[in-house]
Amino acid sequence: MRAAGIPALTVMATVQVAVPAAIDDAGVLLRGQPAVGQVSGVLHCAGCRTLVEAVQPHERMIGDLHVEVRGHFRLAPGHAHAVACPFDFPRAAARIARAAPAIIRPLPAGYAVKVPDSPARTFGPPARAWRPGRAGSPSAFMAGEAVVTIGKVAALLERFGGQHVAPGAFTAAWGRQAIDWPEFCFDQVSYVELVERLHAGTWPWPFLVLFTAERAGQSKAGTSWWTGQITDQHTILDGRPVAIRVTVRSHTPGPIRALELGRPALGFGSWQLYRPPTQPQRRRPPIADAVLWINQPWQLLAVAP
Repeated sequence: MRAAGIPALTVMATVQVAVPAAIDDAGVLLRGQPAVGQVSGVLHCAGCRTLVEAVQPHERMIGDLHVEVRGHFRLAPGHAHAVACPFDFPRAAARIARAAPAIIRPLPAGYAVKVPDSPARTFGPPARAWRPGRAGSPSAFMAGEAVVTIGKVAALLERFGGQHVAPGAFTAAWGRQAIDWPEFCFDQVSYVELVERLHAGTWPWPFLVLFTAERAGQSKAGTSWWTGQITDQHTILDGRPVAIRVTVRSHTPGPIRALELGRPALGFGSWQLYRPPTQPQRRRPPIADAVLWINQPWQLLAVAP
């Protein structure tokens, strides 16, 4: 199912995404930004061996603005990815969209991805009631499929360098509200922004956080289970430096035990910030905890690389 007059592979025609990895003549795998003198001879896409070229960091003018362009790899003129190449961004995005026509809607440039409402949050037994659905949001029945699809989109963007690498490629559609993807999905490089925004106030829409399920356990009271990651990022909160932790908590063990420790995962819903105690602590620095309590198993999912 696609928008009338918009072929699946032309949806991304205006979205420019770099090739994330290349192989040079010496067989060296190069990722991210090519350094001056790093490249040896002809370059090929690491996914399909089509010809690519290295672009060194430079500045360009967009209107009256000087824009700094990071170094990257791109297809050589006249060359295209093989059909099955994992680094063909438009084709990979189109495959995800075709598999979930009830969740993803093609736009003239990019895709709109429907976001479900978050289940009613509770700190007692797992909630069964749902908030009233917003017009245009997936139904309760479709919510799990929607989050699985959102996870596939997030994994695709991570493969190409992060949730910010393709502005406009995906838009989160919560009811009738369009949300820029980096405002909806937070990855490993945006935890500081996540904590600062939670500190400033709550969001009206639910959102997604990617993290590594480094550890898992049960609360001291034995009434809940948790998994999460102590990140390597720090910020200033209420005038003092804090470390950042990402934690998902559940009143049932199933969703936590379904994850493989050390692997990427996502948490979807209404996140909140637990500030560190104001009294002095032995721990240095104190920890600010971004926390999600889940009431449905589909709010916590493993992310395929």
